[in-house]
Amino acid sequence: FFFQAEDGIRDVERSRGLGDVYKRQEYMGFQLQNSGMILKHFSRVVSRGIAPTFCSFSTKSLNAAVLLAGCGRLDGSEIHESVSCLISLSRNGFKYDCFSLNKAQHDVINPITGGRINEERNLMIESMRISRYKVKEIKDLKASDYDALVVPGGSGVAKNLCNFLLKGINFTVVPEVEATLKDFAGLKKPIALCCIAPVIAARVFGKKHGGPGLKMTMGKTEAPSWPFGTTLAACKALGNELVHLDSTEFCFDEVNNVYTCLLYTSDAADDTPCVDLGGRRIIKK
Repeated sequence: FFFQAEDGIRDVERSRGLGDVYKRQEYMGFQLQNSGMILKHFSRVVSRGIAPTFCSFSTKSLNAAVLLAGCGRLDGSEIHESVSCLISLSRNGFKYDCFSLNKAQHDVINPITGGRINEERNLMIESMRISRYKVKEIKDLKASDYDALVVPGGSGVAKNLCNFLLKGINFTVVPEVEATLKDFAGLKKPIALCCIAPVIAARVFGKKHGGPGLKMTMGKTEAPSWPFGTTLAACKALGNELVHLDSTEFCFDEVNNVYTCLLYTSDAADDTPCVDLGGRRIIKK
């Protein structure tokens, strides 16, 4: 899946998204390829309002809500994943709004040392570093106003939107976040979760807590490239069906209309030859 970018063209329409800012330059990169593949399929489901089909896109304007958890892979939303999702949404016919919780994030981590920094940061303020435009408070998110919900990954998702990284299998989901997922599911609207974010859906929809059970992926169990075997075990123990997939694949639960994918869940993602941001090619090898 490829994108095109155009230098120097700035779109002032707030809801158009990053895909209209950069056009006509060859777009490469693992993150965009994976999120774009999901969202191309995703948009067809939304635009038709039925089971997946590979027909032409609807001309209906699609609107997505994107839930962020700060900024940065160690204490917030993973930046590569989040930006890739925003670009892919735009390129697949979606306008979007970003949402977050209006509270202090669990911790602040120095990305160089991995050590904690003794300061407090607000999730909405930090999330706006990714979104560029105003981030809305989750309490104002109404599923009826949107066609789909997207949740990128990052350690902050598992510390701020839920406390999985703190409590393990006995974790809970922030009530507003749980209510948001249930609202979208109740209206049969698609939900897409990336990287660690599927653990939220595993808790919300898992049979252990009264849900229908979810068909989902959290990658594979083989170490060292797949170091999150305990996460898979936790999701399964919550009453969900785990599908072992590779980094370039995604899982679609047709019954619950939920998409899950891996992105940086695998260490192999760091071995990709190129990560492309904003139309500028950054060569890693």
